[in-house]
Amino acid sequence: MSAPSVCPECGVDFGTWRARVSHQSHRARVRPTLFERFSARVTKGPGCWAWTGAMHVHGYGRIGRHEYAHRIAWTLAHGEVPAGMDVLHHCDNPPCTKTEPDEQYPDGHLFLGTAKDNGVDMAAKGRSTWGDRNPAAKLSNAQVLAILSS
Repeated sequence: MSAPSVCPECGVDFGTWRARVSHQSHRARVRPTLFERFSARVTKGPGCWAWTGAMHVHGYGRIGRHEYAHRIAWTLAHGEVPAGMDVLHHCDNPPCTKTEPDEQYPDGHLFLGTAKDNGVDMAAKGRSTWGDRNPAAKLSNAQVLAILSS
């Protein structure tokens, strides 16, 4: 008796024995879902949930070639990120992917904001390179104040 030429599970007509073997091995290598790939690379702790996968040069987690881990975390928890919005960190920890609230951050570690909101948040937390913190600065803040007062 010959083997059927149609896959009994999905109905694909593979015609030849070689195609049937190739089809069966292809079905066995089903790619994990985005959630499974994401969850395998997150270490959940009491504070931030650390991304342990590939990292961008600035410390943000990467999944795939073009996606940041914290954006994927937001998408999995809340749905798509609206156009023109960024996913920002209350905790200022780039590898953090925690979307759930805790005692320290009642709104969660991640929140949505515009690029302007991100700049304002950065300046409010003292992370900007304004003044003599800028590596290209020629004068210190004290020198500028002395010049302005004279």
